[in-house]
Amino acid sequence: MDRCKEEKMGIMTRFMRLCKADIHGVMDQLEDKGLLLKQYMRDMEE
Repeated sequence: MDRCKEEKMGIMTRFMRLCKADIHGVMDQLEDKGLLLKQYMRDMEE
């Protein structure tokens, strides 16, 4: 019975990790790299 519970936890952990990776991937695609670079440059000048 404990083994079944451990397997479910492992599956849920993997599933959550996959969801987080997908979210980060979408966010990376939405970001405008040029605008981010300009903002980083402004931040460094301050």
